[in-house]
Amino acid sequence: PTIEFPLPAVAPEPPLPALAASDPLLVAALVELAGAGVRELLQLPGLVQRIVVTVDNLPRNRIAPEQWPLRPAPGRLRVAGGAQAPVIDPANAKRYAAYVALLERVDSERLVALYVRTYPLFQQAYVDLGYPHGYFNDRLLYVLDHLLATPQPAGPLRLAQPGVLYEFADPALQAQSIGRKALLRIGPENAARVKAKPARVSASSPPLRSTSAAAARAARIAATVAGCSLIRTPGCTSSQNG
Repeated sequence: PTIEFPLPAVAPEPPLPALAASDPLLVAALVELAGAGVRELLQLPGLVQRIVVTVDNLPRNRIAPEQWPLRPAPGRLRVAGGAQAPVIDPANAKRYAAYVALLERVDSERLVALYVRTYPLFQQAYVDLGYPHGYFNDRLLYVLDHLLATPQPAGPLRLAQPGVLYEFADPALQAQSIGRKALLRIGPENAARVKAKPARVSASSPPLRSTSAAAARAARIAATVAGCSLIRTPGCTSSQNG
């Protein structure tokens, strides 16, 4: 298959470690970008593999919690309106405030530079996932477009509880992907801040100068990798822990 959005070839110095031994490199780089507190959010081992699996599944209906790169937001889904007319409590957005603030503190150009420098690790993880002829950056671009197209209904989001878990009462929202549901659950203000992150990466930033405009746009999704990971919430429903 044709690669639509190739990234520039980079010869990292020192050379990259093997994928199975890449956690120390990525963790140290993320700590440098986001501060020591990011360590407490990570689920290890296999950080690169977890990111790749999560990104690949964001447009789908579910992903196993043990595969997430970051821990879910603390606490339970906050619901208002009572049993007869439940809605997502606007205060639920506060559960994600620290995650979104952390994402915004990360320098976007440095994050993209890290992604480009370590891209062979992500590509290998994508091939190992079962895409021997796939190109991970192309998948990233698709996922970015998918998430940026998330609908944002006005007003509180109505819920239904047919069983133990909450669902969106609107069938159109309930049918959305797990990634879009995550953006809906974190609240409109948080969602806007997360979506804005890749838009702030300049196409003229040093790691992207040798790419075409389209490839630069594709590489900007590196910021969204972190963003979507930070807002991960359990399951394809709005669960009690979501």
